[in-house]
Amino acid sequence: MADIPFDVDGVLVHGYHAKPAFGRHWDEQLETDFRISRTDFRECFIGTVFESEVLTGKLSLYEALKEVLPTIGYDGDPQKLIDYWMERDAVTTPGLLPYVERLHVCPSVRLFIATNQESVRASYLMNTMGFGRYFQDIFNSARLGVLKPNPQFFARIEELLNRPSEKPTFFDDRENVVEAARLAGWDARQFDRPTDILKSKIVVSMLAGD
Repeated sequence: MADIPFDVDGVLVHGYHAKPAFGRHWDEQLETDFRISRTDFRECFIGTVFESEVLTGKLSLYEALKEVLPTIGYDGDPQKLIDYWMERDAVTTPGLLPYVERLHVCPSVRLFIATNQESVRASYLMNTMGFGRYFQDIFNSARLGVLKPNPQFFARIEELLNRPSEKPTFFDDRENVVEAARLAGWDARQFDRPTDILKSKIVVSMLAGD
């Protein structure tokens, strides 16, 4: 049995990528649609409370936005921005799902998601975007209480998988995360485009036998 976790942004979702040439930004029209400066949003929210509190499950996305948005010029309902964010950041990476679908039907494969995400988007990914059709579970940072590339992120996933002798095959766009996963014993591969999953001998073997 092969356990294969995928990262979200830059891998499953065509969004932020460690290499800008491969990415897209959900917030490109944020200033036009909400009159919120993208720079202010990133500096006052994403780079502060979102990364330190929301992504680790200490504070809900709604409550965090409720505190920060008025300080950067938006007094509306935070839920409107959350809905906008989820919808705009829901573009599946072109060409990847056919591989996922083929792996999903392999009887000796279990697919998972391993990602730095808060709980609202984790649910959105699995239910609204439909990733729950292919992936057995989502191991997100808010659930685990720790962010990649912290070694505890990978250790806690192994505990949940309950397969200590079998190391997962993992795909992520960030090289530092890939290196951390490898140090944890995982077969980790850096992802730029869908064909990069074919760098894994296990994936190639599974696809050949599907």
